[in-house]
Order: sequence, then C-alpha cells, then structure tokens
Amino acid sequence: MAKGARMHGAELVRRAQVDSYEWMGSEWRVSGHVMVEKGGILVGADPFEVRAEHVVTATGNHAQRTARMLGIRSPAIPVEHQ
Repeated sequence: MAKGARMHGAELVRRAQVDSYEWMGSEWRVSGHVMVEKGGILVGADPFEVRAEHVVTATGNHAQRTARMLGIRSPAIPVEHQ
C-alpha cells in the first residue's frame, strides 16, 4: 500500500508524533514533531505542520488517543498482536 501511495504522489513520514489536528473550514492543519533517537529513546525534535484536504490516521494502538484529539469516539480497542 505504501508503494502504491508513493506512486500516486503521497509522502509517508515515519516516527512523526502529531500534537494537534485542526479543521480550518476547507482543510486540516496537522502539527507535531518528527521524533529522533537520543540515548536509546525517541524524543521530539523537528516540528512540522501539514495542511491537507484529507487526513488518514494510522495510529494503531494509539487510536483512542487520536480519537480524543479529534473530539470523536472510536470503537477500536487495542489487542495484542493486532
């Protein structure tokens, strides 16, 4: 799926921690930090902001946190090895 997305112009960013989602009326403003490893732990380093008409979240075990940030409820429940 990632390869197909890249072939159609998508940019995938790994180790990015989103701090906020904000609907601006016609687009989303998503801001956060790209995480870097320091001393064996990930810490927020480079801030970023993305504006997009559509946002797809793929937060896995963090789906509940993402839903709270968006002000919605998610029926997803983290299950080991899911």
